[in-house]
Amino acid sequence: MLKSPYFMVGVATGALAAFLLFAAKSAPAQEAACAPASEVIAQISGDKYREKPAFTATLSGSRLPIVVYANPETGTWTVLRLHPPGMACIVGAGRDFKAAPAEAPGEPA
Repeated sequence: MLKSPYFMVGVATGALAAFLLFAAKSAPAQEAACAPASEVIAQISGDKYREKPAFTATLSGSRLPIVVYANPETGTWTVLRLHPPGMACIVGAGRDFKAAPAEAPGEPA
């Protein structure tokens, strides 16, 4: 029995999505760049990026804080995971940072 081309595209798309999901979950643990926190923060808050802390949080099931640094003017952002004693790991960085609106869409003012 021949499968339709749409079915085969769906299977291929699903396999690709599963691969990308697995790669995205496993890559940060393997590729996080770690250094003394003072050095990492000096680099991202220096003249090149001028990022400032946007928010902090603690990951569920962990006592390790994460800090998101961002520069709304240039759109650059960096996510740091802080480790004792005084280490920081960059777990993500990119462009196109935009501050969230004060109110969620659809909420009354």
